[in-house]
Amino acid sequence: MKQILALFIILAIFLAGCNAAVVNEQPEIGRKSFERKEQILAAIGELELESYTRNLTPEDIRGIELVLPLEDHAMEDFYLETLWLAEHNQGEHIGHSLSFIYSYVETGEPLICVPHEIDHLKLYIAFNDTDRIEHAAQASNNGYEDWVRQSEEARKLLPAYYRDFDRLKQEAKLAIEKAEQKDYQGALPHIEYVSLHQVC
Repeated sequence: MKQILALFIILAIFLAGCNAAVVNEQPEIGRKSFERKEQILAAIGELELESYTRNLTPEDIRGIELVLPLEDHAMEDFYLETLWLAEHNQGEHIGHSLSFIYSYVETGEPLICVPHEIDHLKLYIAFNDTDRIEHAAQASNNGYEDWVRQSEEARKLLPAYYRDFDRLKQEAKLAIEKAEQKDYQGALPHIEYVSLHQVC
């Protein structure tokens, strides 16, 4: 069921046209063209499929480091997030992060999905990783306006899918604000709502 849901979410992301970056230093990134694109896509695709059948280890994630162009800031960001998830045994989230890498290599544009970032805030808070909390909150804040704009456009095409979007926007904003204020306990109810109702 989770695989079907994950595939539906990925499809919805593409339909919604979510194609801008959620990256700290580069909120406006141009379309990239990666060398060895097919090799990278094959490696990421294989690993993503594996992530739905077993818990990937940090060694599995490090295995793709050699094919990824980590000099690219967005790529490095996606990679480090995926590695963190593996290091903290968060297998159910790794597939999503790998799909973001795959999409970035395939399209040349990082996906924007503020709820994805906010969902990971919950994990960073649970592990008391203040650096990752700060990073995810900042990335969410940087991408918030673009995510809202793109989701509003997508809502015109898929109104039933985005039916609770007004509340989702409010809860996402509150989660970001509380996390930036370091009120992690206050952020958790808002993060939980976003996690349960996320759309991109």
